[in-house]
Amino acid sequence: MSKHVFFTIILAISALFLSACNTTKVMEMPTLTPQKNTSVIKTPKEKQSSFTLGKVVASIKRGTNIVNYPPQPVKDAEGYLCNNSYRGEAYLEWGTGTSFLGDWRTELGEIFFESLSGMGLNILGDPSDMFEQDESATSADYMIGARITEIRGNACENHHWWDGRPLDEYSGEMYMNVDWSIYSNLRKESVLTVSTEGYYKLTRLEHQGITIMFNEAFANASQQLAGEEKFIKVVNKEAGNSKGTIQVGESLTIPLIKPENINITDNMEEILSSVVTIRRGSGHGSGFFISNDGFILTNAHVVGTSKTVMIITENGLEIEGEVLRVHEPRDVALIKIPVRVRKALAISKLEPGVLDQVYVVGSPIYEDMHSTVTKGIISAYRKMKDSDNLYLQSDAAISGGNSGGPMLNINGHVVAISVASLSDPTAKGLNLFIPIQDALEALKIRDEDT
Repeated sequence: MSKHVFFTIILAISALFLSACNTTKVMEMPTLTPQKNTSVIKTPKEKQSSFTLGKVVASIKRGTNIVNYPPQPVKDAEGYLCNNSYRGEAYLEWGTGTSFLGDWRTELGEIFFESLSGMGLNILGDPSDMFEQDESATSADYMIGARITEIRGNACENHHWWDGRPLDEYSGEMYMNVDWSIYSNLRKESVLTVSTEGYYKLTRLEHQGITIMFNEAFANASQQLAGEEKFIKVVNKEAGNSKGTIQVGESLTIPLIKPENINITDNMEEILSSVVTIRRGSGHGSGFFISNDGFILTNAHVVGTSKTVMIITENGLEIEGEVLRVHEPRDVALIKIPVRVRKALAISKLEPGVLDQVYVVGSPIYEDMHSTVTKGIISAYRKMKDSDNLYLQSDAAISGGNSGGPMLNINGHVVAISVASLSDPTAKGLNLFIPIQDALEALKIRDEDT
């Protein structure tokens, strides 16, 4: 057991009270509801909604007895020299009221991950994975919060046979009630609250046995969550249509907007209304309409493996979009929303030249930074190491969140899609963009006039 959680719990509870003789009664355990269906989830993980643990808090009134130390051991549990008779009212008392106990990066997070992943659920943010943790956790469809509202336990503390000193060895039982809140990262709202009960009996004397019982009771309460019918509906929502990469199939004909020779500064209002923010999990990127009937281009890494994302328009309207096609090698994706839009962006059929002036639009860093415009020039056509893909290089500034947004020429026509900045800390103005015709070709998108 990690010392982190042990000391977290110990700091949240008071020490034992001692006096002449132990008169502590056995704490009654609540009658548990019938065991729920906690069989392994049959739906494949790639067809499930994904979840991550947000945080775990305990909300228990200060001074509440959470564990009693009666003179007799718990039935069927090891307990010789149990709770020295020289103790008086012997118990553990909750000492801090509402306390933060952990999240997906802590020992309780590991317990949550192992408990539910082992039952077949798609849980992200594995604490044992030292790489790409933030990316995996923040990309989850749902975040789960746990509030521990009740703890009850009976414990046997072993004592030395000669001098009666405590040996930090415990057996016993512990009950826990947990209120779970399920929060949709896509919709930015709570979609479900449910309570479960957990119980664990430690039959052998163990070092730090109180912590063991606490952790195992939490694990059991987590497993009970997987058996809740309402939660299973969230797990299997749009089963077969919520996860999994969508491969590009046959050619798709889309009525693309015809280019017009209009200066970009005279058409900026319409251009900004055609660029959107795309939310997936707790992260976001950018995209843009390529037709008036709701087709949107963006990067593959913006949509990830999700088949639904939230589209946020320039005026703040939020619409759920369906990911139709993904081409990971070229890092492009196609999304569709079920509404018509005022004006899509025109697609340039001509490649820009080196030194041509260009403009980039997107939502860098934060969602509320939408409609940010930067300006630069085409610096070069570039192939990166270990890749045959061609990129436009430009000094037009982009940041995280710009990914998937359009690069436009002086006429306001799309010439490329924002994709990445070089990560070298000494690099300035070295940003890469996917040529728009390459993106359309990779996704097998054809203009209806071709």
